[in-house]
Amino acid sequence: MSVAGRTLADRELQDTAAAVARAIGLTTVANIQLKRTADGTPALLEVNPRFSGAMPLTVASGVDMPSLTLDLVLGRPVPAHVPFREVAMVRYLEDVFLDPAEIIAVPGGELGDAVAAGAGAG
Repeated sequence: MSVAGRTLADRELQDTAAAVARAIGLTTVANIQLKRTADGTPALLEVNPRFSGAMPLTVASGVDMPSLTLDLVLGRPVPAHVPFREVAMVRYLEDVFLDPAEIIAVPGGELGDAVAAGAGAG
């Protein structure tokens, strides 16, 4: 499995996302997903009031949303606009095979931290 993503400077999509945020009263982090229709009009797919799974892409583009959100909730000043650069990323799932002896069992049948560490998560 792989996922590709990119940041994109598109004023119309930015304005549409901002209008959605205002309309539903968002005051902090959310993932607003838009897609252009066949005629090019921005259309709302969904709003997730949480950090996006692609947050590392956002941070790599120069917008450190976790730090900005922390500053906001602590009452520190935050900029009205943060410039960013267009970047792309590819994320992929990697299968890692282990000797069963390398997996630590814990009471209740759940796998321990060795599985996450050995699986190359991240």
